[in-house]
Amino acid sequence: MKKQKKILIIESSHTELASGNNYKKSISDYLKNNYLISYYSMQLNKNTKKKNEENIINALEYFDKFEPDLVMLADEIALKLLGDKFNQAKIPTVYLGIKKDPNELIAKDSLYITGVYAKPLILETASYLKQVLPKTKRALILVDRSKSSEILYEEILKNLNNNFVFGIHFQVESIENFLNWQAIIVNSKKNYDVIIVGYYQYLKGNYDKNIDSDEVIKWTSMNSPIPIFGLLDNSVGKDKAIAGIVVTQINQGYEAAKLAEKILIHPRVLPKSIPPVYLEKGSIIFSKFQLKKWKIKLSKNLVHDAYFVE
Repeated sequence: MKKQKKILIIESSHTELASGNNYKKSISDYLKNNYLISYYSMQLNKNTKKKNEENIINALEYFDKFEPDLVMLADEIALKLLGDKFNQAKIPTVYLGIKKDPNELIAKDSLYITGVYAKPLILETASYLKQVLPKTKRALILVDRSKSSEILYEEILKNLNNNFVFGIHFQVESIENFLNWQAIIVNSKKNYDVIIVGYYQYLKGNYDKNIDSDEVIKWTSMNSPIPIFGLLDNSVGKDKAIAGIVVTQINQGYEAAKLAEKILIHPRVLPKSIPPVYLEKGSIIFSKFQLKKWKIKLSKNLVHDAYFVE
């Protein structure tokens, strides 16, 4: 009997892929019948530096024990910490959940790495904001101070901050703790027409502990005096944001799974020779409940191109 090939998927934490774990389902659906898949979370960013280092060592020990034929690194931090190690060990590696040039996270010309690359569609968001709420003139983009938010700011948000795009003036705020986040939300109507939430997985609460991300987005939706939009697919919903244009984790997982299968079927082909997949087209997601709450009526064009959640 032919030995089943194994795939190990490593993420830096359970929530670092900020739009949730939908990517796992699409990877599993595509590959589970032919490959043995295991998942490992390093649970970084919530602990001390020493504990983080221990968790990275534990991830490598799990890798040695599982002996995968291919590794998938599910976010930027996982790629930055482990990509070069696996490349040097000649382990075929596929990345996803990446929102900046992968060459800034791993050594250039890495022979054993390829993957899926997508950025939050902020300019597209600015465009559709004008279609959904034509009177919008001032928008606030809120993010936490996680490493992913730092990357997003350097790559995209820095150029938007205090600038006009599609007739909307954008302001970017990077927030460390939930109390400050709450204060900004409650007082937002004085200076803004809408709020766009980016990453919010690492807002600090009491005793420097991270606030649950679901609690953050639900509180934000419930208490905001102005409409809330999101950049991530799991930030949109009945008690969350109104809408978002996103590259869904489902799509990223599916494309990453196709790359993984191609590599495993053709083991003599170096992963580097398989071009990364750049996902530039997003999907518009609307919450039916939130549209009704804010009394927003969509044009026929928007309805035709969108899909809806409760």
